[in-house]
Amino acid sequence: MSKEVRLKQFFTTPTFRLAAIHLAIIMLLSVGFSVVFYHTSDRQFSRPFSPAATQNMPLSPLGNFEGRFDRELRSAMDERFNQTRQELLVKLVWINIVTLLLGAAVSYILARWSLKPIEEAMDAQAQFVSDASHELRTPLAVLQTTNEVALRKTKLPAAEARELAAHNVEEVKKLRDLTNMLLDLSKHTDEVAFEKVNLQDVVSEAMSSVVAVAQGKNITIEDTVPKLYTQTNQALLARIVSVLLDNAVKYSPNDTTITLSAIRSGKKVLLRVTDQGIGIRDAELPLIFRRFYRTDKSRSAQDTQGYGLGLAIANNIAQQIGAKIAVKSQIGKGSTFTVELPQN
Repeated sequence: MSKEVRLKQFFTTPTFRLAAIHLAIIMLLSVGFSVVFYHTSDRQFSRPFSPAATQNMPLSPLGNFEGRFDRELRSAMDERFNQTRQELLVKLVWINIVTLLLGAAVSYILARWSLKPIEEAMDAQAQFVSDASHELRTPLAVLQTTNEVALRKTKLPAAEARELAAHNVEEVKKLRDLTNMLLDLSKHTDEVAFEKVNLQDVVSEAMSSVVAVAQGKNITIEDTVPKLYTQTNQALLARIVSVLLDNAVKYSPNDTTITLSAIRSGKKVLLRVTDQGIGIRDAELPLIFRRFYRTDKSRSAQDTQGYGLGLAIANNIAQQIGAKIAVKSQIGKGSTFTVELPQN
């Protein structure tokens, strides 16, 4: 791509348009100030002497004011005033030129700084739509293929029809689960009701949603959470713990243990979910809360069912209740997710 083409493209970018607006505002202020300053100074140069200033001036023998100054002195003073006006005008022009150059640089920096979060949000939205479309495409394609195969048959035995119906129901459930997750990600409200909550009740509510899956893998869930109270929203906190437990069960081998614990640390309460799973690499820890993110190792090593939305949902809910989720992990030894809850 030639420099001319790149330059033309730059002139059509939002960055250039926003920078141009900033620069126009800066120059409007600078030029306006310069004009006002120049005219104010010019009036001061042209201002006549006051009567009080002329009282002590020597009078001419004729006794009139015109005789107080000779013509050469008047001419020198006028020339000096004109020269001062020109110098002031030149300086103001140079000041505006420098302001134009510096303003262009500052305007571009401000434009990039202003547009960066918007561009990041738009990129994230585009990536989210792309990932969601990809995840939706798979069950829809399976549904279409299996039903098209069935329609090509002139006769469909009852047993095969029931099998097809069961398969369709399973795929529809996957679509429903994915849709519910997407709706959970889109939800955000600042009106969250807080109450005094016993963490034991929260954990019991969360465990009920994963007990069946854990039993299928012979995974033991140890609840060591003491009777500890904090101000939070019980339903939302239980949803966070459910996501963390579900994630721990999915990525833990059979015949392992998941431990739930909680302690008070200063003015905060720390609720931990510890598993003996496959672990997460350090390079991937900052990425696991992204939507649709799942590590390649977890996909290949474990037969997991999911869309990579659970931790993103948990992180979104945590922000709503003023909590933070941290994670520590070691490959082959497991992970510990900590929910940090403020006391007030």
